[in-house]
Amino acid sequence: MDDDRLERAYARLEAQHESRRAATARRGPVSLVAVCLGVALVVGVTAAVDLRRLRTPEGTAVAWTGAAVYGDCTGYRELGTIALDDRGCRDLRDATEEARERPDVDVAPRSARVTGDRAEVAVVLVRGDDEQRLAVPLVRRDGRWAVDPDDALCAAVYCPGS
Repeated sequence: MDDDRLERAYARLEAQHESRRAATARRGPVSLVAVCLGVALVVGVTAAVDLRRLRTPEGTAVAWTGAAVYGDCTGYRELGTIALDDRGCRDLRDATEEARERPDVDVAPRSARVTGDRAEVAVVLVRGDDEQRLAVPLVRRDGRWAVDPDDALCAAVYCPGS
């Protein structure tokens, strides 16, 4: 008799557990989809803000200066007017190797002056204890801003061929 009662109790507990497990299994995919949608939304908003920032002279100047300091060939090409071939890219990477090993580099915009299709952005480049104020000249081409480095800017950051 005790065995029958014990067996029924186990069966009842197992049935309760099954219903809970089924409910959890139904909630699982919904929760996963909700989390994925939330992450996609956050990434999308962040990307939109970054892309909008790159449409400004300040954003372009900071991104290009960072690319020049850290040796990012794609950013250097896309955000500037200097044509960069494979050799120029290797030269840029070699010249900026030390900066990639240093975590204490910062680039920040201070002010911008826009005159028609030209702009100049004052940027502060900090490398450790060394702080440089740079004037970054830009030109608007095909509806987007591009850095058009002059000799003074190329003296502060690497410009292939200069």
